Amino acid sequence: MKKIRTPLMILTLLTVAVFWTLGLAGCENANGPDNPSPNATNPGGLGPGAIDPGVGTAVTLLDLSGTVTAPVQGAASLTGVTETAQYTGSAAWQTAGGAAHSGSFAPITVYKAVVTLTAKAGYTFSGVAANSFSYTGATVTNAAGSGEVTITFPETGVDGTLTWTAATVTGFSSIMGVTYGNGKFVAVAAGGKMAASADGETWTEVTPSGFGSGNSIFGVSYGNGKFVAVGLGKMAASADGAPWAEVTPTGFGGSDIIWGVTYGGGKFVAVGKSIGGGGGRIATSPDGATWTGVTPTGFNTSGDEFKGVSYGDGKFVAVGSFSTGSGAMVISANSGATWTAATPTGFTSYINGVTYGNGKFVAVGQNGKIATSADGETWAPVTTTGFGSDYILGVSYGGGKFVAVGSYGKMAVSTDGETWEAVTPTGFGSTASDVINGVTYGGKKFVAVGSNGQIAYSNRQE
Repeated sequence: MKKIRTPLMILTLLTVAVFWTLGLAGCENANGPDNPSPNATNPGGLGPGAIDPGVGTAVTLLDLSGTVTAPVQGAASLTGVTETAQYTGSAAWQTAGGAAHSGSFAPITVYKAVVTLTAKAGYTFSGVAANSFSYTGATVTNAAGSGEVTITFPETGVDGTLTWTAATVTGFSSIMGVTYGNGKFVAVAAGGKMAASADGETWTEVTPSGFGSGNSIFGVSYGNGKFVAVGLGKMAASADGAPWAEVTPTGFGGSDIIWGVTYGGGKFVAVGKSIGGGGGRIATSPDGATWTGVTPTGFNTSGDEFKGVSYGDGKFVAVGSFSTGSGAMVISANSGATWTAATPTGFTSYINGVTYGNGKFVAVGQNGKIATSADGETWAPVTTTGFGSDYILGVSYGGGKFVAVGSYGKMAVSTDGETWEAVTPTGFGSTASDVINGVTYGGKKFVAVGSNGQIAYSNRQE
């Protein structure tokens, strides 16, 4: 029987054929033109530009030095990360405690950069081991297979400007001297008083001092594992600043004034004057307990005296004045055994103090005078000191700076001992009674002491 195909049947067959053909085409490219089928050049079936963090070449540029700008005191915190051939990135800044930071970096602060890296096409962080990123001079951590990196930088530098803060101290009248050693500051004062501080900010009175309430203490130094304090005919020593034991000051009489003491080259050297008419006095000790008196030639006239002493470049330099009022200076290059007179060019009157630092001696005295010397023998006067005609009583070196102190609460600072800049130290007044008697450096700061029972400490200097 012959089959008859109607137009309706023909249309139906054509429709089925079309849909069958389209279905086969769709199966050949089911992902569509924007999502091609997996093949050797596009593993995983990802679209153009997509990156599979588990597929590709592991990142090998692991040294981040130079890609993130390290924090510098006063500089802006930058969030950019230098792009490399393998990744881009950004940085967010935090303090050591994790608090977010923006703006300029503060001095003396630890900062962390939390760096987020994004791998470029063809690269991955898979296979990068934990803590394998690095940054020269910093500590770096990262989890295995992660592009998030934490860089902890060293403490930022100090603010070079010298600023001062008044310390808390009570019960003292005139504080005469201060030193640093064994992790603490020790200050000495009139009335046989002493105070100690671990940070120069909070002070505690030390008793007994070894001097008694009727004796003033003029100077103190640290060396060879102990503190040595000197005063009116007395000495005392201490291993840690408290307690103190009286020491017999051979070379000085009971009524003599011992103005200063220092340590260097394995010896303590103390200096002063004889009240009985014997002139300038010097004594040495290897341990601060047993002392030997020395009489420098030419300083035997009543009224001659030594006010300060310092050690540097293998020699001691002691300074003071003759009975005539002119400046005096002697040098010893053999541990204080013998002394030779030097010519203190630049001084017309008393020389009150001397220190050594930055390869030179710096001496200070009356009438605002300062002079420097590379060897302690030949001296060059400084033209402008910042003191005018007022007297300078003390000088110290530390943290790349010399600091000189004196009458009317005056102070000046210098990096080379030759060019000086006057500064105003908070904690001291500016009247005739506001005399800053001494200054020292330790624990990365300066501490100054004065005649009205004042103590002040500087910001960090190093």
